[in-house]
Amino acid sequence: MAKIDTGLTILTIIIVIFTVFLVIVGESRPDAYISVSILLYFVYTAMDPGIRRYANMRPLDIGLIIVFIFIVMVRVLDILGVV
Repeated sequence: MAKIDTGLTILTIIIVIFTVFLVIVGESRPDAYISVSILLYFVYTAMDPGIRRYANMRPLDIGLIIVFIFIVMVRVLDILGVV
């Protein structure tokens, strides 16, 4: 259980650091913050599979992938001028 707590603490610290960085560079779009947090979650859990070993993360993964795809789709459509 301590392994999961350590992993979640490290993930939280990484997300906070990147969120502060986005604030410093002046990012104002909420979708950017959410997208970066989702990407950090997947990168960290790929590098440290300890969290996945002890917890069923599949429903969370599916939900985050759906949210990420939606955000990217809306952003691409916005860039193309469709939305």
